[in-house]
Amino acid sequence: MTGNKSTVLVVEDDRYILKVLETLLSSGGYKVVSAASGADARTLFSSHMPQMILLDLGLPDVDGITLLKEFRGVTSVPVIAVTARSTERDVIIALDNGADDYVTKPFSAPELLARMRAVLRRNAHEQSSETFYSVGGFTIDFDKRSVIVDGEPVRLTQVNTA
Repeated sequence: MTGNKSTVLVVEDDRYILKVLETLLSSGGYKVVSAASGADARTLFSSHMPQMILLDLGLPDVDGITLLKEFRGVTSVPVIAVTARSTERDVIIALDNGADDYVTKPFSAPELLARMRAVLRRNAHEQSSETFYSVGGFTIDFDKRSVIVDGEPVRLTQVNTA
């Protein structure tokens, strides 16, 4: 890990796995923000603007693929699916819907950290160029021309200046 602490949003409803991930990432030099549901993930994403998301696909309130699509609609922040779903079809669906990588449970801690470093390296130039303004539950991404209010994307329309 480099000198700066990247913030990672961990979206995981299993308390044991969440605790393992929090400990692993903290010891690896990451700042961890945790969500146990899709609703919490939306709120924490907009308020913390993480540099990476680790996303369980089996959440209690929303399917992880739906949440992945929502994130992809507003950001290019890297997303690694960390899930018990292990069929080839599940992997393909997640990758085709915007996941940057896919790790099945149980996972190797050193391998997960290495995959995170690799994804962050690949996305470093995109992250450094993104500019955000965030206050409370209101976030504007100037580069992507998107707005999020209380975790929900706001549909914007084009204005004719002519």
